[in-house]
Amino acid sequence: MRKTKLFRGLACIFAFLMFTTIGLTIGMFAAEGHINDFLGIQTDFLVPKEDGESEEPPIRFASEFAENINKFTEEDRAAKNAAADAFIETEAEEGAVLLKNDNGALPLSSAEIKSVSLFGRATVDPMFKSQSGGGEGGQGTTVNYLQALTERGFTYNQTLVNAYNADTSEKTTYEHIGESPASVYTDAVRASFADTEVAIVMFSRTAGESHDLIRYYQDSDGQYIGMLELTKNERDLMALVKEYKDNGTFKKVIVLLNTSNVLEVDWLDEYGVDACMWIGGPGRNTGFRGVADLLTGASNPSGRLTDTYATSSFSAPAMQNFGDFSYSNGGGNYVIYTEGIYVGYRYYETRYEDVVLGQGNAASSAGVYASAGNWNYADEVVYPFGYGLSYTTFTQTLDSVTDNGKTLTATVTVTNMGDVAGKSVVELYAQTPYGAYEKQNNVEKSAVQLVAFDKTDLLEANKSQTLEIEVDKYFLTSYDYTNAKTYIMSEGDYYFGLGDDAHDALNNILAAKGASGMVTPDGTAAAGDTDKVFHWTEEFDAETYSRTTATGAEVTNRFDEADFNYWQPGTVTYLSRSDWQGTYPKTLQVSRTENMVEDTYSKPADAPGAYDVPTEVASNLNFTDMWGVDWDNPYWDELVSKMSIDEIISLTQDTRTISGVESIMFPEGTGADGPDGILGGNAFVTFNLACSSWSTDMLARRGELIAEDCMFDNVQFLWGPGFNVHRTPYSARNFEYVSEDPVLGYILGAANIAAMQEKGLNVGVKHLAGNDQDTNRSGVDTYFNEQEFREINLRMFEGSFVKGGTMATMLSTSKVGLTHSTRCPELLIDVLRGEWGFIGLVITDACGGSEGNVKTIEAMANGTNVFCFSDKAERSRKLKEQIIGQDDGYLLEQIKERVKETLYAYAHSNMMNGISSNMEYVSITPWWKTTMICIDIGFGILTAGSLVCFVLWGYVFKKKKEVA
Repeated sequence: MRKTKLFRGLACIFAFLMFTTIGLTIGMFAAEGHINDFLGIQTDFLVPKEDGESEEPPIRFASEFAENINKFTEEDRAAKNAAADAFIETEAEEGAVLLKNDNGALPLSSAEIKSVSLFGRATVDPMFKSQSGGGEGGQGTTVNYLQALTERGFTYNQTLVNAYNADTSEKTTYEHIGESPASVYTDAVRASFADTEVAIVMFSRTAGESHDLIRYYQDSDGQYIGMLELTKNERDLMALVKEYKDNGTFKKVIVLLNTSNVLEVDWLDEYGVDACMWIGGPGRNTGFRGVADLLTGASNPSGRLTDTYATSSFSAPAMQNFGDFSYSNGGGNYVIYTEGIYVGYRYYETRYEDVVLGQGNAASSAGVYASAGNWNYADEVVYPFGYGLSYTTFTQTLDSVTDNGKTLTATVTVTNMGDVAGKSVVELYAQTPYGAYEKQNNVEKSAVQLVAFDKTDLLEANKSQTLEIEVDKYFLTSYDYTNAKTYIMSEGDYYFGLGDDAHDALNNILAAKGASGMVTPDGTAAAGDTDKVFHWTEEFDAETYSRTTATGAEVTNRFDEADFNYWQPGTVTYLSRSDWQGTYPKTLQVSRTENMVEDTYSKPADAPGAYDVPTEVASNLNFTDMWGVDWDNPYWDELVSKMSIDEIISLTQDTRTISGVESIMFPEGTGADGPDGILGGNAFVTFNLACSSWSTDMLARRGELIAEDCMFDNVQFLWGPGFNVHRTPYSARNFEYVSEDPVLGYILGAANIAAMQEKGLNVGVKHLAGNDQDTNRSGVDTYFNEQEFREINLRMFEGSFVKGGTMATMLSTSKVGLTHSTRCPELLIDVLRGEWGFIGLVITDACGGSEGNVKTIEAMANGTNVFCFSDKAERSRKLKEQIIGQDDGYLLEQIKERVKETLYAYAHSNMMNGISSNMEYVSITPWWKTTMICIDIGFGILTAGSLVCFVLWGYVFKKKKEVA
């Protein structure tokens, strides 16, 4: 009887373990790509044929660090990493922006760096990067803030550093700023200040995927503030520093802003700050060395702001409709871009001009945040877009401007008038007419807009450089969504202005228009410089830019249904400079009507049958033959038609990798996430810090080095960088997006992406499009008018496609109006492929297997190529069920076209290094799969054996009882 109970118990235990491990095995098999990626296992690859002719595998994309990238050495990798280390240091130096430098407080002298107190919890816990998006490092050198200062000869107050290290209060998180409380500054800590002369304060903020900064943050004193304001602990810290400056202990106070979001800095004078520098996220490699060199003067800051620093971060009109909004009658979340084109400086500078000229009710109280009364530029703005100081001084002269028809060429001479070497950024802005036609047809105009820029070489003292800068007149057009329904060149006066920043350029233009009453950001009178302005006129033109230069496709309204007024006329009033008072945005609470539904897929009436679409067609053609084959060559159709339906569908599923296909000799494809470098690679500075260099050369070099990392690590697709808009200072992804300005994104993006594509890295720019907040980002209905969407959101991406030649993009998880980006034909077919001429891979953001917002059939039918981090089995089943079960040859044709694009993109990637037709396909089963199967079988055998023994011993026991 005892043995019977024993075997019954063992059977139960082993059965439990068997079902547990089987469940675990099923889950692990579903996550196969992620596990293989983590373990560094490739399951499908090509190898030279054993009986083939001996030949050296081809190198299609050469590395500058390895003579043979197919057989690189660890010495090659070390050389690559050393180059990245050196560049990242420079990248941090050229991107950092010197905001304030009273009386030459910076750079610090060799004596001053020996006598420093470092304030702020960020001293020991800096923000290397925001909390998502790759760039965690793993290769190259890792240097933190304190290490960098020590390397550069700083001697700092160790007692203060020890106090921060000993502080056990909550550290910085998405929801908590983490500054140390005043209790940290004990009498002993305060006494240590006496041995130092310079206070360097560093403040941090962090945000990241799905975590916008909190607009109403409950501080330690119970008060609610925005997370971009100083907290009580930070105010206490600054008051302490000021106390010791006032008593003569500290001779200088320096503030470093270690954040990718625009921190409010209207308090600098209040606390006696001598110098302030924005350093962004310097990354985990060597960026902090660059920060140290800027403090000592070994490097000269040359970065410029890519965002406006407003007195109150709430003053951006977009803040009225940013964040968490739900329909009053249910049905999901929404966000409405009521600000129209007036994002960032387009708002502040345009309203400023209208105040100066006394028009549009600009000097009203609407939108006033910094002070009571009427709107006043000097009260609302601290530092304008494009602003940045240097340790030297430059003069810039506009020598000439030549009108070439569709372009302008500006010749600018820059001279270093100081006594140290430095670089200067040349910023060119334009003003276009805002007349009767524009007002009647709701065509909004910014008073000034960036149209071109360049950066000088390092200029020694008293040296000059002359730059010729081309301006595309496309950037002078406006999208007329109500009448012409295309891009127009307005009739009237055009002004082209050179300036140190957007505000300076506008003052120059205003001077040329004969205006008076201009001011600088600090409120002092500004005369403007008419010598830095070029004036000309244009005729009205609604034809020249009504077709794209990329493909010749018609440009016309495609997003009418994304305007909330399409569904409920008159509900939304968009901000207009014709009446600032009457149109300033209000927070909108709206309901959803019955007609506001998204189209669903249904098989077209004329769809062919599934078996009428060619598949499994015999061919000797393989993927290995496709290097250099043009898109229009029929070989691509032949290659795709060679595959079975299951194989075709398999290439729509990404599980960290895209599975290989033996029938066409396609090896496994790999991708990696990271606007600031791939996981395990080098950690570059945050993308918005890199873009603050305003240097196409820097962005191109960054692209080359990231592409080298990917080449060495067998990565063909990089998911990043990002080109959404800094719509508000609170947006979570501002660290991986360029700017509030789309032309800056257009030009820098083109340089960055072209460099990566040149080295065989397909760059999946993200998140296309309108993903400008992370609150409710999955499935939020995003409404706008088409002028805003084209001139701001789409233009930010456009340069990466039409100039940079990117062959991939990652979609938003949000919607374009009511239509999810993954199934929006207007975006993916009409604009992306039709207007911009894109050929390549369009991937969703991570979507799993449940339908949710990323609907399998609809996405495949409307322009999506691949499902990211997909439940491969479930989504594949849905596609095959529709094709075979519903006899849907149309859907199969669409999938074949998308797969053709995917293969074309891979054939233009570094995957082709080492691939030739003299190879064979090898597929292996990873060891962990075999291990799990063996464990399952083992527990199955033990369960079965225990059951057998239980039955047998039960039988024996029964017989014994019968005998007895």
